[in-house]
Amino acid sequence: MKLDQPEIQFIDNYLQKQDIIFADIRAEMIDHIATAVEEKMETENLDFYDAFKEYMGTTGQDILKSNNKKLGFSFMVFKKFTLFLVKPQMLIVLGLLIGISKLLEQIKPQKDFMEHSSYYFSCLILFIALIHIAYFLFILKKRFYYIEKNGQLLAILYWINMIFLYLLDETSAIYFYGTWIFLYFLLGFILFSIAQIRNFFKLKLNTL
Repeated sequence: MKLDQPEIQFIDNYLQKQDIIFADIRAEMIDHIATAVEEKMETENLDFYDAFKEYMGTTGQDILKSNNKKLGFSFMVFKKFTLFLVKPQMLIVLGLLIGISKLLEQIKPQKDFMEHSSYYFSCLILFIALIHIAYFLFILKKRFYYIEKNGQLLAILYWINMIFLYLLDETSAIYFYGTWIFLYFLLGFILFSIAQIRNFFKLKLNTL
């Protein structure tokens, strides 16, 4: 027995009242709860409200507790980002960047950029952060857990840039290749964020 739209909306409203503030977390929970309620309605011959009340009074409470993901560092986002970086298409991007770095190493037109790369990266990271915030506030107008937690990744990249690139000798080979690898991480972060946003819209989370 499939739940209709008003019943789905009822579950969504209930979760919002339980302070499940992230739209993507709510969507995952709605899918899980709806499936369990549908099964209970069929097997126990209950109407929606009785099945929902009974489910949330038992198993549903554990789901609410396990999805309290509003604070702390998200290792899941870090893991997803790491797996994204080793996807075949991203490895192709890495290969292209390595090829370009080798070419530029030979013809050496990159000296000025290399001398100021840490400054450029800092400006780029701050620009990405501002775009990130503006997109949330003025376009999405909803909170998405996995996209918000991307800010933690951006903060890590910022401090890697501040510590790693500032401390190294700008003429060293490690600095040269470290700069290109860091650029790969930044490009990966941008593409990772875009891919997540596209996935959310495919799941029609913006309608919640």
